[in-house]
Amino acid sequence: MPDGNEIRNSGGYELVGVTNNHAEITAAINGLKRIYEIATSEDFQDEFSSVLVISDSKYVINQGEKNWRRNKNLELLENFDHWVDHCGFPVNFMWVRGHAGVEENEQVDELAGLEVQMIKAEHIAIEYTNTKEMKHENG
Repeated sequence: MPDGNEIRNSGGYELVGVTNNHAEITAAINGLKRIYEIATSEDFQDEFSSVLVISDSKYVINQGEKNWRRNKNLELLENFDHWVDHCGFPVNFMWVRGHAGVEENEQVDELAGLEVQMIKAEHIAIEYTNTKEMKHENG
């Protein structure tokens, strides 16, 4: 935790080909899991009174507050509910407008951009390797 109160994490690279809503919920799940891991570790010293999920995704906020009916991503949302209920702290949700200068949201956008760059670089490397292997096999 950079300043003792924040957890910053990126790791959506496994989400290639999913919808934005799926990626947003998965990011929230990963954050809640990380809070649980830290809070249940032996060397955890801080005391949180609650967790605040800040997102520019109305989908995340409304699913967290259970304001929207659910017809898609049911298994994923069940997992989300589990981590909201079991991360170890009460979870609150706050929607912020995207690209409006909200520091935490800007940091998340920066991390997302880095992930996209990594995905593109990885994809190019895989394509290059596959092309090289195909040429070698055809010989």
